[in-house]
Amino acid sequence: SHTSSPNLKAIYFDRLRNTLWVGTHLGGLDRIRLADNSMTCYRNRAGDNRSLPSDILSDIIPYGRKLIIGSKRGVCLMDPDAKGQDVFRPLLWREGLTYAVSSLCIDARNRLWIATEGRGVWRYDLRSGAVRRFTQKKGKGQLANNYVTDIAVDRQGTVWLATASNAIQQYVEAEDGFRTFGEAEGLEGDCVYATAPSSLHD
Repeated sequence: SHTSSPNLKAIYFDRLRNTLWVGTHLGGLDRIRLADNSMTCYRNRAGDNRSLPSDILSDIIPYGRKLIIGSKRGVCLMDPDAKGQDVFRPLLWREGLTYAVSSLCIDARNRLWIATEGRGVWRYDLRSGAVRRFTQKKGKGQLANNYVTDIAVDRQGTVWLATASNAIQQYVEAEDGFRTFGEAEGLEGDCVYATAPSSLHD
């Protein structure tokens, strides 16, 4: 089965459905059923906010039986078991999140973290609906860069951000702020594209 675009941006293996979800650049979202290698493609429909927000996707993460998808025009919740207009639901559009998303993760408190390309970081409580936005500010504990290339949660539940020019930042829950780790702390450079949990120990 060929994907809708050769430019792949995100891949998620859905064990529950034995399905591979592929987010592409300009080709939308591909659903590849591994049992028979059949494929369904989901695309943006202009003017329809109950479709995929954009055909340019950046990330796909699971949320229970559903998926959360990051795109060039915000975030949506997808229910793969639904039909018609109930498959996609936009998240945070009314709050103004309609621009490029680079990465997603969910922390231990069931909060969705949304990294963007130049518009800071959003945090959305999936239970209460509370929204918090972090933007670049000077000073200790502040977000160092609005362009966040990647965001991840480690095995201890700590949220880490990779930035375009201000290295790596750790969100410290007790301080409700960020700590920066860059060249001064031994990092090779301050432009970081990705971060992920390690199996190594001190």
